[in-house]
Amino acid sequence: FSGTFYLNGLQQIDPEIATVLAKYKGDNLYLNGLQQIDDVVANALAQFKGERLYLNGLQQIDETMAKNLALFQGKCLYLDSLQQMDNVIANALSQFKGNGLSLNGLEQIDEPTAKALAQWQGEYLSLSLNGLQQIDLKTATALAQFKGTFFYLGLERIDPEVAKALAQFSNSRLLLFSGLKQIDLEIVTALTQFNGVGLGLDGLEQIDVEVATALAQFRGMLLYLNGLQQINEDVAKALSLFKGRIDTTETVKKKIQNYRMLIAQKEVEKFKDFYKMSEENLKTYSLSELMDIDSIEGGWLLGFVSNDIKKNPKHYLFLNQL
Repeated sequence: FSGTFYLNGLQQIDPEIATVLAKYKGDNLYLNGLQQIDDVVANALAQFKGERLYLNGLQQIDETMAKNLALFQGKCLYLDSLQQMDNVIANALSQFKGNGLSLNGLEQIDEPTAKALAQWQGEYLSLSLNGLQQIDLKTATALAQFKGTFFYLGLERIDPEVAKALAQFSNSRLLLFSGLKQIDLEIVTALTQFNGVGLGLDGLEQIDVEVATALAQFRGMLLYLNGLQQINEDVAKALSLFKGRIDTTETVKKKIQNYRMLIAQKEVEKFKDFYKMSEENLKTYSLSELMDIDSIEGGWLLGFVSNDIKKNPKHYLFLNQL
């Protein structure tokens, strides 16, 4: 049998059963019913050759158990019921050679533990700490040393200094906050200094025009705002100025797109007026002709901005299809 094996009703196993389960040929093994295991069982389960091992029922592990679980050669290890962790256990787990570590049960961690987790190394790493409610500046600064690709933080509360520290991630592509339900201008201004690809604030249920304007200044390519159910016209207009893609609910997305289309139409009119083109000529304007143009007025056009077509001709391929 291959695929996914659910054994979440299993509450305890001995080493012999663990050894048999580890021989399962599928990709995913769910053992979320296990609340405690010993070191031998942990070592046996770590021999599983699939991609994802789910042990979300474990409420505590010791150093030896953590070292054994870190031997798992798959992609992702899930330990979402662990509510406490010290730097010794964190250091042991940081030896895991996969690229996904989920610790969403942790509600708080200290600076040494954060440092230990941040030293985890590998390619395309994803560290999930969605259970964290609040962290102090030292812990935030330590976490900011994480060199992974995806970083998920719950954080129901955050102050400006912590926001500034977290925005200093040097290698992460996505910084995602799921717990923040409201945010002020000072905090969002700090977070938008993040130099990664995407900033996620899916916990936000409403924002004002000042926050929306600050979010639009984010220099990345993706904004995640899936918690927004409704926004007013001023907020939609402000968000429409963001140069990348906004992932949000359909109702909100439609409002933003309406303003983006108006902006695009205005930019096309500027383009036509600047070069005295007729509408017919604009539709048939070729890429080779465009590349002979030195520059055009900067502006948002379908998500891209360029002041030099010769350097960035691919940004304007769509002009042939207007």
